[in-house]
Amino acid sequence: PQINTEQVLFPETRHYLSAGFLTFWRNNGGLAIFGYPITEEMDEVGRDGVKRTVQYFERARFEYHQEAKRTPYETQLGLIGRECLELRERVSQLEAELGKP
Repeated sequence: PQINTEQVLFPETRHYLSAGFLTFWRNNGGLAIFGYPITEEMDEVGRDGVKRTVQYFERARFEYHQEAKRTPYETQLGLIGRECLELRERVSQLEAELGKP
Protein backbone atom coordinates (compact mmCIF):
# COMPACT_ATOMS: atom_id res chain seq x y z
CA PRO A 1 0.00 0.00 0.00
CA GLN A 2 0.97 3.60 -0.54
CA ILE A 3 3.21 5.32 2.00
CA ASN A 4 0.95 7.04 4.49
CA THR A 5 1.54 7.67 8.17
CA GLU A 6 -2.16 7.64 9.02
CA GLN A 7 -3.30 4.57 10.90
CA VAL A 8 -6.70 3.87 12.43
CA LEU A 9 -7.37 1.38 15.23
CA PHE A 10 -10.82 -0.19 15.31
CA PRO A 11 -11.51 -1.03 18.96
CA GLU A 12 -14.38 -3.32 17.89
CA THR A 13 -11.89 -5.81 16.41
CA ARG A 14 -8.59 -4.47 17.80
CA HIS A 15 -7.12 -4.29 14.29
CA TYR A 16 -5.51 -1.42 12.44
CA LEU A 17 -6.17 -0.06 8.98
CA SER A 18 -3.52 2.11 7.36
CA ALA A 19 -1.85 3.43 4.21
CA GLY A 20 -3.30 2.50 0.81
CA PHE A 21 -5.79 0.05 2.28
CA LEU A 22 -7.21 2.81 4.48
CA THR A 23 -7.52 5.12 1.48
CA PHE A 24 -9.22 2.41 -0.59
CA TRP A 25 -11.58 1.53 2.30
CA ARG A 26 -12.58 5.18 2.79
CA ASN A 27 -13.01 5.92 -0.94
CA ASN A 28 -15.10 2.84 -1.72
CA GLY A 29 -17.75 2.61 0.97
CA GLY A 30 -15.88 2.04 4.23
CA LEU A 31 -17.67 0.34 7.09
CA ALA A 32 -21.02 0.01 5.31
CA ILE A 33 -19.53 -1.94 2.39
CA PHE A 34 -16.51 -3.81 3.79
CA GLY A 35 -17.11 -3.97 7.53
CA TYR A 36 -14.37 -3.87 10.13
CA PRO A 37 -10.84 -5.17 9.58
CA ILE A 38 -10.54 -8.65 11.11
CA THR A 39 -6.78 -9.10 10.54
CA GLU A 40 -3.71 -6.95 10.24
CA GLU A 41 -1.94 -6.65 6.88
CA MET A 42 -0.07 -9.86 6.07
CA ASP A 43 1.73 -11.49 3.19
CA GLU A 44 -0.14 -14.28 1.46
CA VAL A 45 0.58 -16.36 -1.63
CA GLY A 46 -2.38 -16.25 -4.00
CA ARG A 47 -3.77 -18.91 -6.29
CA ASP A 48 -1.55 -17.43 -9.00
CA GLY A 49 1.55 -18.15 -6.91
CA VAL A 50 2.31 -14.47 -6.31
CA LYS A 51 2.99 -13.22 -2.78
CA ARG A 52 0.94 -10.11 -1.99
CA THR A 53 0.10 -7.99 1.02
CA VAL A 54 -3.52 -8.63 1.99
CA GLN A 55 -5.91 -7.65 4.76
CA TYR A 56 -9.21 -9.32 5.64
CA PHE A 57 -12.40 -7.49 6.53
CA GLU A 58 -15.82 -8.74 7.58
CA ARG A 59 -17.00 -8.71 3.95
CA ALA A 60 -13.86 -8.53 1.80
CA ARG A 61 -10.17 -9.22 1.31
CA PHE A 62 -8.02 -6.35 0.08
CA GLU A 63 -4.98 -7.24 -2.04
CA TYR A 64 -2.05 -4.95 -2.85
CA HIS A 65 -0.90 -5.43 -6.45
CA GLN A 66 2.66 -4.13 -6.83
CA GLU A 67 2.46 -4.57 -10.60
CA ALA A 68 -0.36 -1.99 -10.68
CA LYS A 69 1.40 0.58 -8.47
CA ARG A 70 0.16 4.16 -8.93
CA THR A 71 -2.90 3.02 -10.89
CA PRO A 72 -6.54 2.66 -9.82
CA TYR A 73 -5.91 -1.12 -9.61
CA GLU A 74 -3.18 -0.99 -6.96
CA THR A 75 -5.65 -2.28 -4.35
CA GLN A 76 -8.04 -4.96 -5.56
CA LEU A 77 -10.67 -7.11 -3.90
CA GLY A 78 -9.94 -10.81 -3.56
CA LEU A 79 -12.24 -13.37 -5.15
CA ILE A 80 -13.19 -15.01 -1.86
CA GLY A 81 -16.53 -16.39 -3.03
CA ARG A 82 -14.95 -18.11 -6.03
CA GLU A 83 -12.16 -19.52 -3.86
CA CYS A 84 -14.64 -20.90 -1.29
CA LEU A 85 -16.76 -22.54 -3.99
CA GLU A 86 -13.70 -24.14 -5.60
CA LEU A 87 -12.60 -25.45 -2.21
CA ARG A 88 -16.05 -26.91 -1.50
CA GLU A 89 -16.08 -28.60 -4.90
CA ARG A 90 -12.62 -30.04 -4.28
CA VAL A 91 -13.65 -31.35 -0.83
CA SER A 92 -16.74 -32.98 -2.40
CA GLN A 93 -14.53 -34.58 -5.07
CA LEU A 94 -12.15 -35.96 -2.46
CA GLU A 95 -15.02 -37.30 -0.36
CA ALA A 96 -16.50 -39.02 -3.43
CA GLU A 97 -13.11 -40.56 -4.23
CA LEU A 98 -12.83 -41.82 -0.65
CA GLY A 99 -16.41 -43.13 -0.68
CA LYS A 100 -17.76 -40.71 1.92
CA PRO A 101 -21.32 -39.33 1.59
